[in-house]
Amino acid sequence: LQSQQLNQRSHLQLRSDSTITTTKTTNKLVLNWSNIEQELILAEKGKTIEAFLVADSFLAERCKDDPLKSFRLSDKYNLPKSYKESSKLILDNLNVYRRKDEFKFLSEQAKSALYERRWEFDQGLKEIYSFVKRGKCGSLRHHNCGGIVSRFQHHELVGREIKNRISAVLVSQITAPSKILAALLRNPKQPKHQQSNSASMCAGINEWIEKKLLKHCGKFEPLECERIRIIRDFYIYIELDLLAK
Repeated sequence: LQSQQLNQRSHLQLRSDSTITTTKTTNKLVLNWSNIEQELILAEKGKTIEAFLVADSFLAERCKDDPLKSFRLSDKYNLPKSYKESSKLILDNLNVYRRKDEFKFLSEQAKSALYERRWEFDQGLKEIYSFVKRGKCGSLRHHNCGGIVSRFQHHELVGREIKNRISAVLVSQITAPSKILAALLRNPKQPKHQQSNSASMCAGINEWIEKKLLKHCGKFEPLECERIRIIRDFYIYIELDLLAK
């Protein structure tokens, strides 16, 4: 239905400065933080799909400037791209954002989704630690990274390194998921399967931890605007569920 409506309208060019230019007129809609909320109100009254698309892109690209406002508008006007991107930053500092006045204007569905996602992440970390504490790192026996020490000794050291990383995070004051993920997923210098005597440098560690994080803590990814960076942070997130609204 949306694609049909888009095809019936005049041709649009979506530019990086978040403007709409139609080929039939010279009118431009230039979005900024001062006018975006008013433009969304007008777009809703006029059912202007193109304006929603550009607003979604604007908020997604600039969500680092004001994550809570981006998320609130995305929640209110059902903007999926910016909803996901701004949720990464909200979840990364949820205890701070939930105390702000603007947070109370979020829908109950959005607030519940944020709380549930953060709870899922925290519980997942505890499950992984419990798993490691019981010595359940069997899958590491299949990776080829023995070095000079015996394979059995290496796997023992690797298991201990994983346990140390996770326990250090759990007892630390680190609360931001992006910082926790950075602490757990330290990039090894050598490629996968290259031999290493150092457990802390073993490529098998990141592979094992990443699989367990995805299984127990849910998905995580960088901000869309930072994907091209070599060194980037990873964030947990939620996505807009239009069917539930």
